[in-house]
Amino acid sequence: MRNNATALTHLLLSERPSLMRQLQRLLGSEPAAEDIAQSLWFRVQKVEDAPPIIHPRAFLYRLASNLAIDHLRKRRSEARIFSNEALDPETACERPSPERVLLDKDALDRMRTAFSELSPRCRQVLQMRRIEGRAVADIAAELGISRQMVWRYMNEAMDHLSDRMAELD
Repeated sequence: MRNNATALTHLLLSERPSLMRQLQRLLGSEPAAEDIAQSLWFRVQKVEDAPPIIHPRAFLYRLASNLAIDHLRKRRSEARIFSNEALDPETACERPSPERVLLDKDALDRMRTAFSELSPRCRQVLQMRRIEGRAVADIAAELGISRQMVWRYMNEAMDHLSDRMAELD
């Protein structure tokens, strides 16, 4: 092992309790401090001999602080990326995906086909009730049929549409 790396390794072992307290204070978490201490040990092993380190204790503490600061920056950056703010409707695109648009167009075409297959009376009742939002009593009065007959036409229309959509799926 090289001289700088050896000296820093011995210093790291002797200063570990003090370093851990500093790292815990900086990071606010014992597991994070342990992770940084482990990273610090690996960094120390890679230190070259040239130039020689004049103040190894200061170097060790500065290296630990820099690793802790890098860790905090990374955590803040990840928090911004993965926060729920990204789902804010003001920033999120509300446009459907191209795939969703094609699927919806296909479903609409299938619904139109199924709608055109209805008898004229079923189609008329369904349109008045579901599209125009009219009351059953108003539809019955306008068409000269009973309320029960309006419901029968509605059920017939809905059953047909449901069956046709299920067949095509």
